[in-house]
Amino acid sequence: MRMLIWLGVLLAIVWGVWWWAATTGAERAVNVLLQDRRSAGWDATITQVDHSGFPLRLQTQISDLTLSDPAHGFAIELDRLTASAPAWWPGYLTLALPDTPIEIIGPAGRATAHLTEGQIDLRLKPGQALEVQALSATSGAVSLETPDGVIASADQMRLAAVQEPATKNAYSLEVNAANIVPGPLTRAVLGVPEDFPVVLDDLTADVAVSFDRAWDRRALERNYPQPRRIEIRQALATWGPVGLSAAGDVIVDEAGVPDGSVTLVVQNWLQMLDFVQATGAFPPARRTQFESVLRALSNMGGDADNLNLKLDFKAGQMAVGPIPLGPAPKLILR
Repeated sequence: MRMLIWLGVLLAIVWGVWWWAATTGAERAVNVLLQDRRSAGWDATITQVDHSGFPLRLQTQISDLTLSDPAHGFAIELDRLTASAPAWWPGYLTLALPDTPIEIIGPAGRATAHLTEGQIDLRLKPGQALEVQALSATSGAVSLETPDGVIASADQMRLAAVQEPATKNAYSLEVNAANIVPGPLTRAVLGVPEDFPVVLDDLTADVAVSFDRAWDRRALERNYPQPRRIEIRQALATWGPVGLSAAGDVIVDEAGVPDGSVTLVVQNWLQMLDFVQATGAFPPARRTQFESVLRALSNMGGDADNLNLKLDFKAGQMAVGPIPLGPAPKLILR
């Protein structure tokens, strides 16, 4: 009996030392990340770091976090950020976002995000490389607004990247959003008629991306893994009578040049063209030219209301059918 008691005491001491060491390591990691951003020219500040969760969890709460990149005019401000993980494996990390306003500053101005039950989950594979097995961001009700008005809101959002079991360099990316409501500011910018539906019907995407190497701890130590193949299994967005769907397969070379094709289906393209024009994407004088070309393409497909387009990438150029669009964008993560 006495032996069991001493064994229990010894295990408790060992576990306590492990918890303390892991908690100290987590705080050190936070400081290293902040110092890394400062070395890159960022301003990174916090006011307080608190630890809790003993004995089963490692939990760190950071108060008044501000990250800003003066070179690009970007900044984010949170009054708190809570990181937690099981004590037996810190690589299963959960970041709980605050339900208080998150301030975002960019070149276009200031915006405020409001989240409920917002969190980011990171799952790392045990081992020296610390490969990313999964990364997801989820939220309940969410809204984004500027001083000029609400941009958009949604009842629920989920973004996820999951490592495919057969190939450690490949990830499945998914985007899902429920009941997206473009705000008055967005509707005004797009010139949306007052009788147009309030809620978007669908916003989903299912994409597989293969990289030149796995996402692991080396991604923070040197250049990011680069995409080598992008397979759009399905992407869909519909809003009332207008909609856009896409599917395709593109190979990307070491210079970031894509080669392949993407099939686009545009529902009620004429009304969508009205939206694009309202944003100022092209001058009104070009409207007739664009409309004539798109009408010809829709007639070729046998459906005057919908467009079935094939976007081709080849030899550094891109084209829609026989119509050249110019140089293709280089797909390089920086």
